[in-house]
Amino acid sequence: MIIALSGMLALGALFWPIALQNPLLTYGLLFLCGGAFVGIYTVVLTIVGSKFRGGELIGIYATMEFMWGVGALLGSLLAGAAMYLASHGLAFFVAATCAVFMGMALHRTMT
Repeated sequence: MIIALSGMLALGALFWPIALQNPLLTYGLLFLCGGAFVGIYTVVLTIVGSKFRGGELIGIYATMEFMWGVGALLGSLLAGAAMYLASHGLAFFVAATCAVFMGMALHRTMT
């Protein structure tokens, strides 16, 4: 599920520059991408909750939230740099980030 959602996001992000020319396409794509982003987070929480119990679960959740904060800080900086370098830099940055995430999930599945 994570692989499918991150792949859908990577492709959807590449479609952003085209969709931005039509408000209906923009709102529809933002709706789908937002749902996929939230879906990834929810699925990851569910997977973690099914594999760990007790104190380990609390530690894993704390680590996840810490990394969420690190990602929010660094992701914003890198996305800003991407937008500075290219007119559709945000779309390319999101697509690349989601593709890397998908690759990591694929690697985890195969090992």
